[in-house]
Parts: sequence; structure tokens; C-alpha cells
Amino acid sequence: MNWIYFIFIFILVPIIPCYSQLEESFVVVEIEYKRKGSMHPIEIDYYILLINDWEVEVENPFVPLYLFGMSKGDFNECITTDTIQFFNYFDEITDDYCVENGLLNIIKQKRIKVQEINKFWNNKHKEEITVFLTPIIGSFKYCTGFHYLKGVTMFESVAMPLSGFSFDEKFWKSKVSKEIELFDFSKLDLVLLSKIQ
Repeated sequence: MNWIYFIFIFILVPIIPCYSQLEESFVVVEIEYKRKGSMHPIEIDYYILLINDWEVEVENPFVPLYLFGMSKGDFNECITTDTIQFFNYFDEITDDYCVENGLLNIIKQKRIKVQEINKFWNNKHKEEITVFLTPIIGSFKYCTGFHYLKGVTMFESVAMPLSGFSFDEKFWKSKVSKEIELFDFSKLDLVLLSKIQ
């Protein structure tokens, strides 16, 4: 019977999709932009920062986090091909899996405001920038996202949440947390996948 069991496992395991990645320590960066006189008065960008990347001084450790406006096709494409085509209107948009894996709930309950920045533009419009940090333990999948703009293919590295998320209680007692709090988040580029309210 043992050899039958072995053959069954040998055949079955390769066809089971494996989404698991190593669970590591991250910080979710949530940047809220409030602009008076804009068509979109509130815009929210999300990034993730792998703590290890910060400690070894990676040149650009902040990666846009893909939380909203995605489809099941986006998720599957990221898992299987390491790429995503943004703004694919043939796919049905769903944010369910971000709710199911618990990440959004942790961000909502555990985020801490670390910065408030005011900017004044030449057109006299005021922009209020608020930065929140949420330390997370879990696993993310990194992909290359692309979309077409006026005949040009635009690329951007993105991360998608997978599983195993929990709040990292030790982060705020660490030296790294103080360093990250002092970073000028207003210098980060706007992402393609902003949440607009």
C-alpha cells in the first residue's frame, strides 16, 4: 500500500497550485493625498517595504502594493507568469481576496500616523499628505506590471499580498522603525494603482 500512496502523492502534488512564499517582516506604507480643487480630492497610495531591504540599504526599497482594482486574472497571472497587465478591461474586478487574507483588516486596525506634510503648488492649490505605517509579517508576490500608454509600454514593479499576515508587534521597539519614520515619503512617485475616493 505504501507504494500506491507514494505514486498518488507524486502525481497530485505538482498540480496543486503553490502560492506560499517565505513569511518575512514588512512595513505597509499608506500615503493619503488630499487636494483641494482636484477632480479626485482624496487619493491613497500603498507601498510595502521589506525590512531586510532597508537594513542592507537597497537603492529603492519601496514597492507599490496592489490592493485595489484588480481581478482574479491579475492575481493568477502574477502567480504563474510574474507579470500583470494593468487596466485589463476584459477581467472582472474584485478585491475579495485582499479582504479574505486579512491584510486590509490589519491595516485598518493597526496603522499608525507618522507624518503630515503640506505642499502648496504654483496654482495655489494645497496638498495635504498623511503617512501611515503598519508593520506586517506575511508573504507577498513581486511581479512586473505593464500597461500601454499612447503606443508606449510602461513598466512598474508591484507586489501582491498572498497569505500568513499578522501584526508585527516588535517593530515599533526597533531602531529601524525610528529610521523609517524620518524618511521623506513625499519624494515617492505616485503609483499607477492609487485608490481614489
